[in-house]
Amino acid sequence: MRRHTTLPIAALAVAALLAVVPGTSSAATRATPGSASSGPVTVAGDDFTTQAPGLAPGQLELTTISTRPALVSGPEARTELRGVDPTDQVTVTRDGTDVTAAFVPVPGRAGVLQGLVDGLHLGDNLLEATATGSRYGTRTVRLVITDHSLQGPVISGPHQYPFVCHTAQSGLGPPQSRDCVVPTQVHWFAADALGNFTQLADPYAPYPSGTATTKVDGRTVPLVVRVESIVINRGIARLAVLDDPAKRGPHAPFTASEWNHKLLWHFGESCGTGFNQGASHETDVFGQLTSISTENLAGPLMDLSSRLRDGWMIGQSSLTTFGVHCNQVLSAETLMMTKEHVVDEYGPVRHTVGAGASGGAIQQYTIGDQYPGLLDAGTPILSFPDVLTTAMTVHDCVLFQRVFRNDPNRWTATKQIAVTGLATPQVCNDWVDLFGDNLKPDNCPGEIPDADRYDKVKNPDGVRCDLQDDLVNVVGRDPTTGMANRPVDNEGVQYGLVALRDGVITPDDFVTLNQQMGGIDLDGNHQAARTTMSPAVAANAYRNGFVTGHGAITEMPVIDQAVPVSDVVPALDIHDQIRPYETQARLVARSGSHGSQAIWNGVPYPGNAIVTADQWLDRLDAVLQANPLLSRAQAVAESAPADAVNQCRLVVAGVPVACNQGVLRHSGPRQAAGGPFTEDDILCRRQPVTAATEPAALSPAQVDALRKLFPDGVCDWSKPSVGYTPAALTWQRYTTPGKSVTVPYTLARSQVPGPGGAAQGAERSNPDAGSTPSRTPSGTLAFTGDDTAHRWWLGAVLLGAAALVGLSRRWLGRAKGAG
Repeated sequence: MRRHTTLPIAALAVAALLAVVPGTSSAATRATPGSASSGPVTVAGDDFTTQAPGLAPGQLELTTISTRPALVSGPEARTELRGVDPTDQVTVTRDGTDVTAAFVPVPGRAGVLQGLVDGLHLGDNLLEATATGSRYGTRTVRLVITDHSLQGPVISGPHQYPFVCHTAQSGLGPPQSRDCVVPTQVHWFAADALGNFTQLADPYAPYPSGTATTKVDGRTVPLVVRVESIVINRGIARLAVLDDPAKRGPHAPFTASEWNHKLLWHFGESCGTGFNQGASHETDVFGQLTSISTENLAGPLMDLSSRLRDGWMIGQSSLTTFGVHCNQVLSAETLMMTKEHVVDEYGPVRHTVGAGASGGAIQQYTIGDQYPGLLDAGTPILSFPDVLTTAMTVHDCVLFQRVFRNDPNRWTATKQIAVTGLATPQVCNDWVDLFGDNLKPDNCPGEIPDADRYDKVKNPDGVRCDLQDDLVNVVGRDPTTGMANRPVDNEGVQYGLVALRDGVITPDDFVTLNQQMGGIDLDGNHQAARTTMSPAVAANAYRNGFVTGHGAITEMPVIDQAVPVSDVVPALDIHDQIRPYETQARLVARSGSHGSQAIWNGVPYPGNAIVTADQWLDRLDAVLQANPLLSRAQAVAESAPADAVNQCRLVVAGVPVACNQGVLRHSGPRQAAGGPFTEDDILCRRQPVTAATEPAALSPAQVDALRKLFPDGVCDWSKPSVGYTPAALTWQRYTTPGKSVTVPYTLARSQVPGPGGAAQGAERSNPDAGSTPSRTPSGTLAFTGDDTAHRWWLGAVLLGAAALVGLSRRWLGRAKGAG
């Protein structure tokens, strides 16, 4: 009996407590530096739609739509005011200055006003909207907008210095600041029937004869493209979109009337270590063969000109090119800031689709996983899952190459393939030649003087240009040495274990290999000891999503395109065809399926993947509109078009089968050491070295040798990595090296209007009164202001629940008695 009455009594007690405990009043009429309050009520918006359920009739909602309110850059922010009633008179102010004129109704969205608010100053700005009408009375909502420099940083942490500018090499003139600022340039290009683009000397004069045309929304328009070149976050951004300047005339303002509000972002490949801006050319956005460069090999394959013809905008930045740097947060930040510029200056973006190969593929996966909403879909080519697990292969190949070259008679080609897991002996050589220097601190751009560079003896405080220093803001520093933490470890790894078990190498080969492998010190030199990573660094990597597959990647459609022939092409052979399947295995391990990813293997044509991804997003929009309570991950899986499946692909033709013939004939060094197929264990847990854990062929002396080599034990791949977490955080902002905070998508709301048209909490009589909710660790809202109405409401809900429980128990008792 006591058990039956506990819940109703507890509910009554909590309801009474909520009703009588007073709140404290808090208010602000102007944002002060460092403040983050908005409201009176705040909720977290969806990463993709910037919206959230639960907006009550008459309740106002205010937020930025070009980026999160806390992450604005530049003097403008496109903003929406929602919940406006037709009877309302609306006033909007920015730090007390009236900006109401900037807001206009959004066609097709009742009660929504949108405006580009300018005049923002660095730091916190207070946007305040008040609506007064006959139906709901007066309501006020306040939103704090935190503005940052257009050159950043916003989320990636302190900038690298020294920093080499390449604006002159990119046709933009000499830099005007150490952050490479130059005046924005706009040029127009006309295309002929063969797809050749020619710059127009006078865009307002009649176009050259032979200028091609295209159709946009059923209208025939000239194939003339406007290219804006602007430095954002120190990167050179190029934005291309259809325009008709001759028709508009020189005195009419530019409007993106030929744009279909879809953005294709081309990510550059490779992997560098930063300290420079990178270079680009404005014609890169056309995807022509003449635009091929070291970090833009895949551009011509994406059929960018066809997307331009269809009305898409094409975007690129030198800092979303991994050949310049290999920092996935800096890449996400650059996309975020440049996309904000697009939304502010051109208008809202309906869909953003990523495209790019190799390092350009890594950026799509990591941004989708860590910063959901920046990309709506990805079409990676020759992919890798992320930087960290790919760096393990580079690290291991540096060690393998040394061992193999020191004893070529022992290490035949067959044995090399067996212990590395790679397709041919050349693959490791190519990894070392292309990226081995990324582990060395002297890998700096040529323009940085030798006197400024690190030297262990002559200049120990000089600039270090290696992978870990490029990533220092996200991996942090060793508290003892002050050096950047390197997120690579090989302690406990038994290289060649699978080859030993398969009888391809002898026990002596196995023991000798592991004794000679050693590790790499922070100066990029070989050392006898294995390379180590602290548990804290590993935990940080998993928690913040640096191992792809643990964040939000299931919410983004991906068509991954692999080309098996690259296995035997020098330099391209590093693109192991197993990599897309590793990512797929991570998705299955995380969610039980890979409904967000399809692999096109064979000889796919990237332009077709972009078309299919666009179709997928259209279907996704329809599914979510029809089923608003469906999770995005479920909707992504359910909305996949027929072509969005694993298949063999020959340009435009596809066969819906797995198409992994030959793919699994090789693996990678950690898999060849017995590691998991997912290759996402970055710091393995240990088990003792015993004869029972090794093949019987090992002699007692060889087992003793392994015990000396691995005093803390060998990898136990059956257990998750040290620091592993199944669910990573998203939208992390790095404030100091190794430290981050989560940045939600803040939606500020007025209090719910009460009886008689007055806002609850005496909003009409005291516009500064209101509640300022904060987020509890569980993600619920904790109201810290005058939230008496919410307390009464919650109390009433609990009272109702108590009554229902009581009635249900009485009914159950009667039913049992009747039985």
